[in-house]
Amino acid sequence: QIQEWDVNEPAPLAANAPLEIGDDAAEVGSRGSRQVIDDVVIDRPLVQELAIERTVSAPDVADDVFFTPALKGPDGTAFASEHVIPIYIIPKFAKNAAAAKEFILNLLRNYKDATGNSELYTFPSFADTIPDLNSSLDSDPYGSNPPDKLKVLKTATDWTTNVGHPGPANAAIGEVFATFVIPNMFAKAARGDMSPQAAVADAEAKIKEIFQKWRGQGLVGGSA
Repeated sequence: QIQEWDVNEPAPLAANAPLEIGDDAAEVGSRGSRQVIDDVVIDRPLVQELAIERTVSAPDVADDVFFTPALKGPDGTAFASEHVIPIYIIPKFAKNAAAAKEFILNLLRNYKDATGNSELYTFPSFADTIPDLNSSLDSDPYGSNPPDKLKVLKTATDWTTNVGHPGPANAAIGEVFATFVIPNMFAKAARGDMSPQAAVADAEAKIKEIFQKWRGQGLVGGSA
């Protein structure tokens, strides 16, 4: 049994609890979903650029969505954040942990089906489970125009890293990311709502407040 709900709403506590799904898939990156398959919990965001390219109703809009490697910063470093990563969890209170483990292993062994059903949106953790993946990226069987639009993703592991790089992801970094502190900083400066200096100072204050909150709960280390 699979359930999905908006992570911004209280999650169902049982596998047969009522289903709640976010209203508008066009809110790219701002919504999330969580699935429960008996004793396996999967946490993942709903939609990103590839999902837009697949689902928009106007073909000319889909054709106008393109992809690029990470852009280089002033020091020549080029990284984009990996943040659409399914996380599989078997809770300690699981009643059938062995079956849950078997489910995860079977999913990994057969991830070609998962990737195909997602129309190349979901990639495998282990590349050897889909030996012809690069061929599909060179010539998208699901209708990209041009057909090789997705070929840039063949080298994605070279220019992507975790949210929080160069440190690890944690609760505070997750909140900074999920509440769009950095994009809003740029937007405020670009729109003229604030000077660049004021926008940076505003973002810094918000980030410090977020870190202080999580440090107060003992869930993030370090000090201000």
